[in-house]
Amino acid sequence: MNHNLGFMQKIILYLILILGLFSCKEEVVIDLESGVQMIGIYGSITTEKKKHAIILSRSTEFYASGAPEMISNATVSVFDGTNTIEFAENPQQPGVYETIEEIAGEVGLTYQLSVDLLDKDGSMKHFSAESTMRPIPGQIDSAKILPYTFNGRIIDNHLKICPYFPTVDDKEMTYLIKIAINDVLITDTLTEYSIGRLAELNGIYFNGPEMESIFDEKDFPVGIYFLETNKPDENIKPLDKITIYLYSIDSDYRRFIRDVSNSSGSNPFMGTPTNVRSNIKPAGKALGYFYAASMIEYSFLYMPEW
Repeated sequence: MNHNLGFMQKIILYLILILGLFSCKEEVVIDLESGVQMIGIYGSITTEKKKHAIILSRSTEFYASGAPEMISNATVSVFDGTNTIEFAENPQQPGVYETIEEIAGEVGLTYQLSVDLLDKDGSMKHFSAESTMRPIPGQIDSAKILPYTFNGRIIDNHLKICPYFPTVDDKEMTYLIKIAINDVLITDTLTEYSIGRLAELNGIYFNGPEMESIFDEKDFPVGIYFLETNKPDENIKPLDKITIYLYSIDSDYRRFIRDVSNSSGSNPFMGTPTNVRSNIKPAGKALGYFYAASMIEYSFLYMPEW
């Protein structure tokens, strides 16, 4: 084994571990340097009515086995400009802090995260972050699943999910897409998220007549997620239930996801070390991201049309 992984490569791997804690497909345990630990903070508030979570952890030895070291007994809250939302540690999941009640975030509000914890040296540490919740289209009206084509040629073992919805007229709008098949999320790690800005397509009806004229029916309608049918969890069958979760996120969170994804690659040990951005303050004292996102969802049954 190569024990000379660069500092940033270890940070990248540690981030991937933190961001997949709830549904990791494979376990990776990371340290940053021998004897050096880093605080990991990751979580969100969305318009989904549920218990929202903030995850706190520390890096562990790179070749050690087991889960990362979770941080207990911290004080976690989020301020929405008027009210303070309290979080409590889940007794079954140390280091996972959840809203005491199920709540739904509101578009337009700025959410400010506050985390206070006792560090190993006995000192109290304070971390913060903030994110403003952006608007999202009113609804997805319909969706299709079709063969994925490129320049008019069908690509084997790939299908595209094509929703129809009115986009928000905002050139900075970024969409994050998650997909579930039969109520099982297949985009359950950070590197599987699909992200799109839609560029000059914002403000028009997605996959509507205006887009049809732009694409001149070539490779149309346009997909927002591409299933690889040779993967067991994406090999859909007729009458399978497909659910699209469409989130509105800010451009910094989009860049954060891209940073981690582009740095890891298929083999994270071979990733190019880069500075993965974080909105956790003080800068350089913690890894991760806190974000606010509005969301709409749409479910339909897969009915092949070809």
